[in-house]
Amino acid sequence: MPRAAAQSASTVKRVAMMHPAMKPADIRIGGDPTYTIIFEELKQLGYVEGVNLIVDRYSPEGRYDRLPEIAHEIVATGPNVITTMGPVAGVRIFQSETRTIPIVAWTGDPIAGGIISSLARPGGNVTGLSVQAGSKIGGKRVQLFAEAVGKLSNVRYLGSPATWEETKSGDSMEVAEKMHINLAFQALKSPINEAEYLRAFDAMQRDHVDGVMISGGIRKLLPSCPAGRTGETISYSSDLLVYRHSRGGSTDVLCLRPQGGGSTHRRTDR
Repeated sequence: MPRAAAQSASTVKRVAMMHPAMKPADIRIGGDPTYTIIFEELKQLGYVEGVNLIVDRYSPEGRYDRLPEIAHEIVATGPNVITTMGPVAGVRIFQSETRTIPIVAWTGDPIAGGIISSLARPGGNVTGLSVQAGSKIGGKRVQLFAEAVGKLSNVRYLGSPATWEETKSGDSMEVAEKMHINLAFQALKSPINEAEYLRAFDAMQRDHVDGVMISGGIRKLLPSCPAGRTGETISYSSDLLVYRHSRGGSTDVLCLRPQGGGSTHRRTDR
């Protein structure tokens, strides 16, 4: 009997992996570096796709308006666990669809975003990691951006409305105002693709913008710099390698745990 056929329904786990921007084909070993590490970690923990693990991949590929439709589709398949990346608004969409299927989220501030009530007693069915190391991280990014460039006066935050709401909920606006920097939102409209980026950059050029802050999830769709346009990029964040390894472990815990268990949520500030 083939090895796969010998696996009983009780030992084979089904995981639904959703990324709001990435192509589903890149959610694999050898595709996106983040998912390469996640799958390698799961393999180390004994979960091998095609043997005892079924992976369903989903993405609206930048069409954020399709997230509710995709969340509904995923929940209808009844996976053992759902993993998702992106803004807290996307996690809340999954929460509205299910309160029993465990959700592993790699997202923003889970408390400010209403995903959990507290880190100590989160409750519910969401676990995961926060890349938003507190409400002060946004202001720190503005400050370091200004220090690196030397002088900033007209800055745009480039992203989706959901990620902009997260940015405004921190201290980015307050810090920008104190530094006499006009920080405003430049929306990327769905579908987010190269043409939409060109439209946004043309608009910012007309507005004489001298600095752009880009949403983390949106960067997955950022094309190469168009001909004739120059600039430099910098980033400020926690060690994402730590998150990647931890997220593989979170998925393992949820795959082994009966559905409907309590949740945990961790914030790593390394």
